[in-house]
Amino acid sequence: MENKKFKINITDVALIVLSVVYLILLFTVFTPCGPKDDGSFMKCQWTWRAVVALSVNTVFLSLVHLLIKNSGVKIGLSIAAFGIAVTSALIPYKIIGLCMMDTMRCHTHTKAGVYVFSILIAVFALIDIVVGINKLRKK
Repeated sequence: MENKKFKINITDVALIVLSVVYLILLFTVFTPCGPKDDGSFMKCQWTWRAVVALSVNTVFLSLVHLLIKNSGVKIGLSIAAFGIAVTSALIPYKIIGLCMMDTMRCHTHTKAGVYVFSILIAVFALIDIVVGINKLRKK
């Protein structure tokens, strides 16, 4: 049995920091439009809720990724984080969509924030996948 040292890589830190910051910003800066006068919500509210659910999963995956030593498991977690990030980016654009007016808060804040953070998380997850595969090949 080989004794592996516990090392934290830059991608481990980047994924957890980006995921946590993204989740916090979803509840503070990237909030969607409020309820309509009758109390019902527009489509952007459901988009935001779906993105929040995926973001919570990304935080969990990133935390587990930080704590795990096994390179193969880390690659699997990064693949999952990549898939979640891509799905999160597609929700306001293609999957659910947003309100009809481009001047609404959901277009100016939520959509832009979701897109930027989803892309950043996807890029760091992809980098981690490549680095992890290279580490496994060297063994």
